[in-house]
Amino acid sequence: MDKNHPGRQYIDPRLLALMDKVEEEESLDLNSLRKDDVVFVQTRNTIYTMKVLDPKKGRVLVNSNGEHVAQETNGTVLGTTLTGTGTMVKLNTIILGLRLCVFIEGGGELIFSPTQRVSVNGCRIFPIDKNNKPS
Repeated sequence: MDKNHPGRQYIDPRLLALMDKVEEEESLDLNSLRKDDVVFVQTRNTIYTMKVLDPKKGRVLVNSNGEHVAQETNGTVLGTTLTGTGTMVKLNTIILGLRLCVFIEGGGELIFSPTQRVSVNGCRIFPIDKNNKPS
């Protein structure tokens, strides 16, 4: 949330601190992607592959090497939960270290374990490799 937004005065300071901290984390806004881009999300336990169908609506074809999504399935990336429960979500965004929420057709809402790494079309987005960062 913009630090100058007038609505900030009505939000609990502890929640504002959480929201501000999250804004500093490495993230990927799905709105920056194109149709047919392929996003790889590695969590603690699983690698999810998502082919983007509609980046603005978060529509994807999702598959994984885990048990929760064992075959390619239609899904919608809801965003990243800030609290870990799916109740406060930064929409259409994947954030390093936090849990991604995806609605799986026929399976309901799935909250991933914390995001460890994200690549798009085979190029690592984050975590940023500080050794290869341009100076």
